[in-house]
Amino acid sequence: MEKVTLGLSRPSSADPSVSIPFGAYKLEGRKTEVAEGRCYNIHHLVETERPIDALFHLTTWLTYVQDKTDHRWSDSDYVFPALSNISKTVLKTDSALTGCENVRVEWGKKMSEQAFISLLNCAVRDLNRNGQRIRGYIRQEWHDIWFTSHTFRRAGAQYRLMFAAPERRWSLRMVKWWAGWTQNESAETLVRYLLDQTASDEDNQLADCLAPDRDTHTGCPTTYSGKKRNVAVAEAQSSALEKRMKKVEESLRAVEDKIDLLISVLRPTQGHNPMPTTTEQDDEDKTSALPPAKDWKDLFYVYWKEDSSRHLFKPVCQWTNEEKKKSGALPSRLSVAKLIGNDVAEFAAQRGIANPAVVEERTLSEYAAYYKKYWLEDGASTSLDVLTIDTLARFIPLDRKHRISRSCHAYLNGPR
Repeated sequence: MEKVTLGLSRPSSADPSVSIPFGAYKLEGRKTEVAEGRCYNIHHLVETERPIDALFHLTTWLTYVQDKTDHRWSDSDYVFPALSNISKTVLKTDSALTGCENVRVEWGKKMSEQAFISLLNCAVRDLNRNGQRIRGYIRQEWHDIWFTSHTFRRAGAQYRLMFAAPERRWSLRMVKWWAGWTQNESAETLVRYLLDQTASDEDNQLADCLAPDRDTHTGCPTTYSGKKRNVAVAEAQSSALEKRMKKVEESLRAVEDKIDLLISVLRPTQGHNPMPTTTEQDDEDKTSALPPAKDWKDLFYVYWKEDSSRHLFKPVCQWTNEEKKKSGALPSRLSVAKLIGNDVAEFAAQRGIANPAVVEERTLSEYAAYYKKYWLEDGASTSLDVLTIDTLARFIPLDRKHRISRSCHAYLNGPR
């Protein structure tokens, strides 16, 4: 095989008497010119990362082909054969068939990208494509999703930057090198690629990671996996970390003292009457922030109603472009807030409620019941918690495509 070399080894830099086996892969055809022709060394990973140990799985596959088939490897071979006749129709049904019953295998030919994607979705569907065997995160997030090869690129980058065990995480520079990004890639692109979805998941995943039912969220990268992770840190590293944390704590205390001093200086005395200022002037000087939303209902309220106790001095629906920038809110979160806010408002309007700011709990319950009835498998539950922000944001565009007619109260009739 031209681009893959296995059976390589080198002495360990820590102990020259120990030999480290590895493989090498030359990657060509990258869409980023900087990574074209780059050679990557692949090593065996720790036991907890066995599912993504490329060297282990590649070696196992080559051995399997050698022992179980009539094919004999040659230098011109591709690692995987070309596949055809994978049934995409079966993948869209609840049939017990896998879609690979009539597959045709052709050694020595390149597997097409579409064949790989179809094969990937065969595997995912067989795991839990229909959401029947695994509860929680996977059931909510994997239903009706078509995976592509880009899944591995983006998920791999996010895993190495944030979700791996602390001692297994990579620096941003390492992630950029392996992903093939240029050194001058814009910060906005990197943040959107690596962090945007994490921020979007904050309300219904990160905020709930201490819940007693977290074991039902197995597979969610932002909750516990149910297994003890290898987070052992050397004593020297732990001591250094504690010292740094202590310095940070001392710095924060100094800042708090300065803030207290400023408050005492700026606080007016009883005998002093400051010049009156109008409420309008106060509001102009205040910058609203998008508060964390615990669920979709809370996100609807912050879109239509102000709440000064949460530093929301103006409802999100009234924010100008300048105010959106000053708030620091991610564009994706603002888009989701607008999507849910307008959809609930339209639902309420069809029930004679013209002002979204006065929508009551009963109307929200009816709204949730509508989506549970037509878009969730478990329609018997009446809890608002069934709908998460992300699932609702995914259902709304789908529902709009199926509505009979907005002028004929489409919500009341349900999607076709």
